[in-house]
Amino acid sequence: MTDPLEQPEFGQRLRALRRERGLSQADVVGPGMSAAYLSRLESGARPPTARAIQYLAEKLKVPSSAFGAEQSDDLSTVLATVTSSEDGNTVEPIMSAVQADGQAQAATRWHALWILARLQIKQGRRAEALKTLEALAELSTEVASPELEIRARNQLARCHRSLGDVAAARANALQAHALVAAHEVPASDMARTLMTLVSIEAESGHSAEAHVHITMLESIIPELPVVLRVEALWTTASALTREGDHKGSAELIERALDELDSRDDLTLWLRLRLAAASLYLQMRQPATQEAQCRLAQAESALDLVGTPRLAEEFAFLQALLAFHQGDLEVAGERSEELAGWTRYLSFRDRIRLDLLRNQVRLIRGDRAAAITELRSLATQAQDAGYRDLATEIWRTLADLL
Repeated sequence: MTDPLEQPEFGQRLRALRRERGLSQADVVGPGMSAAYLSRLESGARPPTARAIQYLAEKLKVPSSAFGAEQSDDLSTVLATVTSSEDGNTVEPIMSAVQADGQAQAATRWHALWILARLQIKQGRRAEALKTLEALAELSTEVASPELEIRARNQLARCHRSLGDVAAARANALQAHALVAAHEVPASDMARTLMTLVSIEAESGHSAEAHVHITMLESIIPELPVVLRVEALWTTASALTREGDHKGSAELIERALDELDSRDDLTLWLRLRLAAASLYLQMRQPATQEAQCRLAQAESALDLVGTPRLAEEFAFLQALLAFHQGDLEVAGERSEELAGWTRYLSFRDRIRLDLLRNQVRLIRGDRAAAITELRSLATQAQDAGYRDLATEIWRTLADLL
């Protein structure tokens, strides 16, 4: 740790860190820190002890070096510490270090923001991740690396999409694609950019553009390493589902399943099976046996590498499968339970979950409330730019009526 600041600079730093976190002095005091002592520290009337610095660092969730006189290496040190730690709760230390260390190199700050955004997404904190990714995209121009800006724009596009802002998602995906076209970049960056763009265009009803980019993606699939190749096949299969080409979609997702061994990437192996089950259940005539088979396979890996997000997705697909198998009791119970605590589902899947809940309600006889809610869901999907999803809801409502 660097030498602590002397008063009154220490008190000024302490007050600034406390206010940045929206904390009052009463929020900070506790065993080992009286209100009177904290007040004197902030006013500069008392010098800090090592024990006080440690207490304040823990209370404010910052590294002790945040109170140091020299901050130039703080961000690098925090990054090295948190990325080598097995503790997954590393968001706050990185956030604090980014805020405290204004002298870090742009590339170091970019790295910190990249890690921070991925952690926020993993923890379901998408609104926070969006702000981090916006800062990351802006910083990318300062770093002057097309590859880094492409990666930032792709992640920002995916975050916007998960929050239901398809227009912003497409704008960022197109910016990433323009950078790919203007610079020589690795095939992996080109593939990920095309996958992001294809997914967004297929969901937002830009079919002609999606087909152009699917053709471009298909042309480079043979060159890709196995994990990326499988993800590209999955993306194309999902796009074909949006277009109603369920036969082509099934062929591609099964090809992806066949190409990936669980020893290559067990998490992706699990995600692929959830994706396959989802695609089978989105068919005009849901293929329930195939979906049930893929969910059973996914369940075998869920305890080993499952995350809260994957657990939510699995629970949603189980409820959806029960509905298509005619088990309204299980479908209703699971969908109502999931609706009460979902945190990780994307905007699209949250709409699909509410669609399922109201299908059950309508069939059970709660017609007026369910019809009103279904119309509202269709409008939400339409306003967000999810044309295929809005069409699916209107069609479902018409079929049920």
